Amino acid sequence: MRRTGVIALIALGGLLLTACESSPLSVASTTFAPTAPPPPGTPVSGAETIILTPEAPMAGAIQAPGEEHRYTFHAEAGQAVTIVMQAPPGGLLDSYLELRGPDGATLVVNDDGGGGVDSRINNFILPVSGEYTLLAYGFNHASFGSYGLRLSLGTPVPTPTPTPTQRPGGGPISIGETRSGAINTSGQVDLWQLSARPGQYVTINLRAVSGTALDPYLEVLDPDGIVVRADDDSGDRLDARITDLPLTRSGTYTLRVTSVGGSVGAYELALQAGRPPTPTPPSPTPGPSPTPFVRVLTLGEPVEAQLRPHVGGDTYRLYVEEPMAVEILLEALNEQLNLYLEMTEPVSGSQMLVDYNAASSVVYLPSIFLRMRGEYAFRVLGVESRFIDYRLLINRVDFTTGAGGGPLAYGQGVSGALIFPGQEDVWTFEGRAGDRVTIMMKGAGVDSYLQLFDPTGAQIASNDDLRGASTLDARLERVRLPVDGTYRIVASSYRSQTFGPYRLLLFRVDGG
Repeated sequence: MRRTGVIALIALGGLLLTACESSPLSVASTTFAPTAPPPPGTPVSGAETIILTPEAPMAGAIQAPGEEHRYTFHAEAGQAVTIVMQAPPGGLLDSYLELRGPDGATLVVNDDGGGGVDSRINNFILPVSGEYTLLAYGFNHASFGSYGLRLSLGTPVPTPTPTPTQRPGGGPISIGETRSGAINTSGQVDLWQLSARPGQYVTINLRAVSGTALDPYLEVLDPDGIVVRADDDSGDRLDARITDLPLTRSGTYTLRVTSVGGSVGAYELALQAGRPPTPTPPSPTPGPSPTPFVRVLTLGEPVEAQLRPHVGGDTYRLYVEEPMAVEILLEALNEQLNLYLEMTEPVSGSQMLVDYNAASSVVYLPSIFLRMRGEYAFRVLGVESRFIDYRLLINRVDFTTGAGGGPLAYGQGVSGALIFPGQEDVWTFEGRAGDRVTIMMKGAGVDSYLQLFDPTGAQIASNDDLRGASTLDARLERVRLPVDGTYRIVASSYRSQTFGPYRLLLFRVDGG
């Protein structure tokens, strides 16, 4: 299976196709270099719809997790369409393409058909005449970055079909029914609709028909279109199975059936009534013993605590109402003692090791995309069997503000992007004499460089590479402010050699 994209930064809107003098978009699709921001007509916010012209290269940038770019084009029934979405060399984007027909139904999707992590829908025969819609985004709505896009329309290229295949499936299905379908082409998605009422539970089995090479994959979306459960291989062999899923909302749930690795073949989709979980009492604990630390966490509010050995870590629960991107800072306060962080997703209970840095006591994740509604659990663990004082802060990341410089406050993180040689983003904050501040700059492909100036304009600190040459990130550590007033943070690229998006975080240490 593909990994789940977890670390996502705000994407740069200007590192795209190299422009030629006659037309800023008339370039080869394989040539990429840092340039000024894309010209008018290039989607940089994802909010507008762009009309695609066949054979005319288009440039764009996915700037945030969850962002989609929408394109339209007109075609006639029977035409063959080829669409290529390609990231520049060293780019961050794991591209994904989704083609929808004039009626809004998804016809075909593609992840890596273009080689590497690039996408390609190749010679797809359009079924009807009309206006088609193309959605371009990052895999799992998690990755981001700049890309080039090209559409070609032509006549169908005949391919031999030795045996007829089943028509794509999809349609209504009820609990107690078994329906048949087939994934005939790589990237095909069948959509099944289940009408539900609160309090119901359902068990779903997606089985490949014997003798086929299909590796089925199943996602369940709630009435708002948010993924509440997904599965690949929990059934027999490569089959998918979701057991005792609670249907908590009235309305129509969507079951998305597709395949892994471009496999094709027939399948059966069976729905059975599920059962609510049976509560089990906790096992008795013989004698007194340490208990894990569990508390509710609020976005934007730092907490300080002491990690105790031999208790299984400290757990923080965070409930989110909607998908969002967050940044996380976890820092040991007393010594250079190593920490790491584990995240558990709601509903599925899937766990992932968010970060483990054996060379530092600081875990800083500029952007993690929480892709579903529900309660997440974050567990803080230590490497050594020691008492460790630490600080934990989780902020929501707003990708629509803050680019290019502006005012900051203690505890705030902001996003920016360096897009041309010599660019310096100036961020300001109000400080008081005696405050000790730490400033982090973490870039994607950027050799980060930080400078701090006092209210008189004198430089009081600078940093290029945190911990020498082991990283390109910059960090000003526990800098003492000499006077009251407005301080300037200058964020730039060292010697103006690199470009890309970055994340900046300012916080006060030691209580002032």
